[in-house]
This record gives sequence, structure tokens and C-alpha cells, in this order.
Amino acid sequence: MSLIDHSGFYGLMILLVWMLGCVVPVCGAKAPSPLCPGRFGRALDTRIGTLQIDDHPAYGRLPITVECWARVFSNKDFNIFVAHEPKASSTHWEIYSYARSGAFSAYLPGFTPSEVVSRFRFIDPDWHYLAMTFDGQRVQLFADEVLVADQAVTPQGGLEHQAGPLLVGTVSNIGCDGEIDEVRISNTVREMTFMPTGPFRPDDHTVGLWRMDDVHAGKVRDASPVGRDAWLLTGAMDEIDAVLFGAGPSPLDSPADPVKLSPGDIPHPTGPVTLNLAGTWEMAEDGDEAQRVSGPWSDAIPAAVPGSVHSALVAAGRIPDPKVGRNDVIAHAQSFRTWWLRRTFSGPAGAEDAKLIFDGVAIHCTVWLNGQRLGEHEGMFGGPEFDVTSKLHQEDTMMPMP
Repeated sequence: MSLIDHSGFYGLMILLVWMLGCVVPVCGAKAPSPLCPGRFGRALDTRIGTLQIDDHPAYGRLPITVECWARVFSNKDFNIFVAHEPKASSTHWEIYSYARSGAFSAYLPGFTPSEVVSRFRFIDPDWHYLAMTFDGQRVQLFADEVLVADQAVTPQGGLEHQAGPLLVGTVSNIGCDGEIDEVRISNTVREMTFMPTGPFRPDDHTVGLWRMDDVHAGKVRDASPVGRDAWLLTGAMDEIDAVLFGAGPSPLDSPADPVKLSPGDIPHPTGPVTLNLAGTWEMAEDGDEAQRVSGPWSDAIPAAVPGSVHSALVAAGRIPDPKVGRNDVIAHAQSFRTWWLRRTFSGPAGAEDAKLIFDGVAIHCTVWLNGQRLGEHEGMFGGPEFDVTSKLHQEDTMMPMP
């Protein structure tokens, strides 16, 4: 027998909604196009499209040099230029600009330090030549042929290899507010003695070269001997992720299988006995702990659970609706006080292996049952869960204090 509470009390919850503006450049065409004038010929506007290249062992072998031309329009968020495999992979690498500072950086989670942040900052919308060289022991970052970071690294354990594509302009739902042109990957540490004055050229060390001028049938051709053409992906992030995930056909696309139903009784498996404690609770502010745990409450107001402190205060007429005007300032002041909630219920007779389970309490609480302190919880999603087998009575009082 088990006692399961699905009340899911969410206390001190404030929902903030940001209205985000979206700027979509036209690039000289009536319909948004991911291809715009670039440093040499055309470039990829990563606000509209990204590139995905099927994985190849050469993209993860060392030594390696990654080069591209890029320009950034905003440093509000991280801007991803080129990334290989998922972030959790031991052989993942990516080059990007840092949120807010705009610092040109590299991330290699399989090494320590895993992050290399350069002194170069994106402070203008001009085109910049970017490069990373890595021989397994030292990461060097270059901006406009100048060495801007030089960091020794050592391998670190704890991560396993996870296969994944090579991406341009995105990784893990992080995009790039800018444009990228001329991406080249080489299986050597190239010397950065001069800044390119024209398009990259393939040579014996080139294992990937994508020019945005060479697009056909939705793909950007790989000019290297490896020949991994890049998929040009446009659309919403969920559509791009669907392609990257490589999901199979929908079950609705398959022919239906007829099922014959026959009359008769079907045994149903029995599960644990549950008692849902959702409903109207009592809620009170502050007070002495001993009095709140075992004494009467003369100042309580009703509180709906699932719900929040603010919704209970609004329903009781204590505060105005925080979603109207500047009433959120009034509601905000209630977020820094101690609130007690209480519910009395009858426990099921003969309950064994009883558990008290919350679907979630945001973000911190202490729980008592029949005057006994069960424990504390901190976190937004799920929990806490307590074994209350020996603590149940005929009539029980449970109190979480957010």
C-alpha cells in the first residue's frame, strides 16, 4: 500500500514572459533567403539558415585547423560559428563568441581547461577572419591573422564519444546572430602568417571546405576530397532539430493494422492505493515554528493546490492581480517571506510502504507530518519524496513550508 500525493504545490512561482523582437533581413529578395552578399561572393545568414554536415572521422582527429569568415550583429547571446558533435561528447569542439562580451572563444569539454577565451572582441559588424588550431596539447585562436589566445590543455576523463554532425551557425539550440562565409577544416596546424585575400583553396590537408557560392538542390558542395556536402537548413528551430535528430517516419504514415475486439471480462492489474491531496489547503504567513507545527492557525487563508502563494493571495483579496499593470511589484514583495501550508487528511487503513510524493515544489520547502519533520527540498522540478510508513495516523496533518 502506498500513499502518493500529487498535489504538485508550486509556491513562490513567478512567470516572466519576454516579448522578443525578430529581425528578418530580405537580402535583396522578396522571400527571406539564407544566402546574402558575403566576404567573397555569397555568405550564410545564420539568422535564417544553418549548415549540417554528416560526421566524418577527420573532423575529430588531431591535429586540426578550423577557419571561417564571420561577422556578428549582436553580442546579446552566444554566437556559434562552427561546432562538431554534441556538447557532451569527449571529442566535441566549437568556436563561438561569448554572450555580452563578444569574446572569440573555443570550447573543448574533453580537455582542461575546457574553455579558451581570447582577448579579441566583436565590437563591429565587419567581416573577420577566424581560426582555431589544436594539436592535442595547445589551443591557439587567431582573429584577422593575429594570435589572440594561446592555451595549453590536458585531456580529462568523464566523457564518452558521442557521434554527431558538423554544424555551422548552431549547436544545442544556440544560434548565431550574424553571417558566416568560407568554412575550411584541415588535418594539420596551419601557420597563420597572412590573412586570406580570396576564397580558401583546397590542398592535401583540406578535409572540409564549404563555400556559400556553390549551392545546389539544398546543399552546399564540399570542395575538399572528403566530399561531405552540407545540408542547408532553414526554418524554425524545431524543424532544424527534427532534421538533425534524424527521426524516422511517423506511425501515422504506416498502414493501419485491424484489431478484432471480442466481448468478455478482462482482468485489470491492481496498482498501489493512492490518495491525491490536491484541493484546498490552509496558508499562513510567518509565525513561530512550534506554534505552526502543532498549534491552531487563526490567520490562515484558503490556498488551492496545485497553485502558488501569489494565486492564493489574489484569491483571498490580499494582493491585486500581478498580471495587471505594475501590480507585479506588490506581488514581488511577498516572494521573500515565509509561508506555511497545511492539509489534514485521513490515512488509508493498513497502509504499508507508504510514501508521500510531491510532483514539485518551487523552489525550497521543509515538510512536517503529524508534528514530525520529514526533511527539506530544493529544486524546481519533481520531489520531494518521503517514506511515511511509520508516521501515518487515523487523521494526519501535513505541512510543507516553502
